[in-house]
Amino acid sequence: MPIIWSPTAGLFTDAAATIPYTGGGAFTVYANPAATTDYIATATGLNGCAKKDTSTITLRPVLSGTLNGSTAVCPFGAATLSINLTGVAPWSFTYTDGTTPVTVTGVNSSPYTFVVNPAVTTTYSITALSDAFCTAIPANYSTTATVTVNPTAFSTWL
Repeated sequence: MPIIWSPTAGLFTDAAATIPYTGGGAFTVYANPAATTDYIATATGLNGCAKKDTSTITLRPVLSGTLNGSTAVCPFGAATLSINLTGVAPWSFTYTDGTTPVTVTGVNSSPYTFVVNPAVTTTYSITALSDAFCTAIPANYSTTATVTVNPTAFSTWL
């Protein structure tokens, strides 16, 4: 007995989502809705009795992280960096100065700020990012922030 799906918007008969489902009987459909949608599957038996079931496809915000705060400081000076996060809290991420990874978990608000005190010019980057539901792909957290350390002038004649 074929299954009728409704609504038809956002449903496809192929996994690549290139052939729209048009409302005929189909045992399998693939959902790619533009917004969170409740889909109803209705199967009608030969005796005319129908059975319905609902499946909710929930869309969540895209998970991403953008590192900001490129600045200049004196050696060991404090520089405040921030990571703007999208997705669903809580977030966890790892950032690095190219040598030492730092993992932060349980972040519940965005942006997340932190202070670094580099001795030399250092570029910081995010190396991993996840939220309450998924793990981000590297393209969604590929930004960097550079803290330039200005040389200090020391006098030897004091």
